[in-house]
Amino acid sequence: MNEWGIPDWRDPAAYGGTEKWEWSRWRWEFYRRRDDLRQDFWDRAQSTYEFYHRYYFENPSLGVDPDTILKPTDAGFTARAYMVDPYNMIGIPNPAISEQPHWATSVIDRPNDIEVIYCATDMDCSPLEQEGLISKIDLDRPLSAQIETLQKQAKTYQRMRHGKLLQKRNHDTRWLTYLRAMDAREAKKLRQANAPSGWPEIAKILPLVNSVEGARKAYQAGLDLSFNF
Repeated sequence: MNEWGIPDWRDPAAYGGTEKWEWSRWRWEFYRRRDDLRQDFWDRAQSTYEFYHRYYFENPSLGVDPDTILKPTDAGFTARAYMVDPYNMIGIPNPAISEQPHWATSVIDRPNDIEVIYCATDMDCSPLEQEGLISKIDLDRPLSAQIETLQKQAKTYQRMRHGKLLQKRNHDTRWLTYLRAMDAREAKKLRQANAPSGWPEIAKILPLVNSVEGARKAYQAGLDLSFNF
């Protein structure tokens, strides 16, 4: 296992019980292999920790000992996330830690989830802070026709933005192969002892990969998932 907590790509057992991984765990496994996420975590981790340590130190009435809060090297610690981040997470967990609490890898706008904002007459309803679709539902009229219209419009705008409708991903039996292909290439880049000699060796060892071209495609598929899971 390397410094980023990446298992030996040659040994599928080193990845643990992947058959029990949920959607969020699979997403985290692909995302934590991203160079930009790794860099952002370490750029922000210490300042995030110092902020919360100072906050609880200055507010003893909250009953939290500042010396007991999670540190950047702990599972569950999350560095501060920003609206402009491409990760869509509530925070950035340590990418060197595979097993994170479920809440730490939560996704803000998971595909097919719907966020509903209720706006009453006495509320200040500001526009969305990021690109999205706002719709008004009249609660004094039947809902079915309004929701049907909203769904049609939302599909139209999603096609315009992404070129297709985004679908919920189910566990794909090839995902572990994709992860291992990514890890093999990282091992080679870092010239680790378990690094493959090249694409032919990756093709020989990985399941569902029968050729050099298949190995390249598996690696690329992993990269694609790490940026759009």
